[in-house]
Amino acid sequence: MAMLETFMALETEAMEAWRKGNPFKYWEMSHENMLYIDPGLTNPVVGQVPYHKFLGQLAGSIHYEVSEFINPALCDLGDIAILSYQYLSAVQEVDRTLDRTTLWDVTHVYARSENCWQLVHSHRSFTKQRLPDKVEVTIPIRFEELDYDETREWINLETAAMKRWRKGDPTGFFAICAEDVRYFDPFVKHRIDGLECLKKEILGRTFHTRFDVMEFIDPRVVIYGQKAAVLFYRFFSTTLHPNGSVRLRIPWNCSVIYRRSREGWKVVHTHRSYINGRQ
Repeated sequence: MAMLETFMALETEAMEAWRKGNPFKYWEMSHENMLYIDPGLTNPVVGQVPYHKFLGQLAGSIHYEVSEFINPALCDLGDIAILSYQYLSAVQEVDRTLDRTTLWDVTHVYARSENCWQLVHSHRSFTKQRLPDKVEVTIPIRFEELDYDETREWINLETAAMKRWRKGDPTGFFAICAEDVRYFDPFVKHRIDGLECLKKEILGRTFHTRFDVMEFIDPRVVIYGQKAAVLFYRFFSTTLHPNGSVRLRIPWNCSVIYRRSREGWKVVHTHRSYINGRQ
């Protein structure tokens, strides 16, 4: 509990400054290889310098009076700590009624440095977000042969699970999850805590995930010690017409944090959101 309180003190200070127009508190505690994603971005912001530039575009433009952290939870993996919560922001009118209320799903990964904890990964999305009407996603073009050696182990796990899930069978995903997994996606009203609750949520949905083509875009992984790996990738799930033309293509941001166990790598946290998802 004391460790959670420590991180929430950092978050509270940063968000209090943010809601008053100063987003740079998050930059001050960020790592040089920081990765940031939110609904307004089609590409992640990678690196402390680009992150500072991005926040500079927001400085002075964000102001709201009411905020609340909802159900914060911490997963301590030694070299990193995963903080997740929902965040409510709202503008308070003169008559004290609330306007422009926004609920967010937030995943923050902190890495331990010599003297402090630094923010290395930030994934924010609207709760129960909707697909964008249109989105143009920039895909990096490389002339050399792609080398996924650094991410291969984790992408292989994700690919095997997704091959089954895209045919309506999510049990492959359940198999790579730890018992204490935490989970956000666009369809949940609140974070799902624990594998049994996740199974109940996914298997209880009235719709079944089915698509024909899957594409992993620019996967990145950062390994921390012997115990933790933070994976991020963008993902297209595409459904085809019988003639092979595209019926629907859904763009995703995916943050997946793995913990090494005796059984191998297991997912302890997943945050999936639509690229440019709407409130």
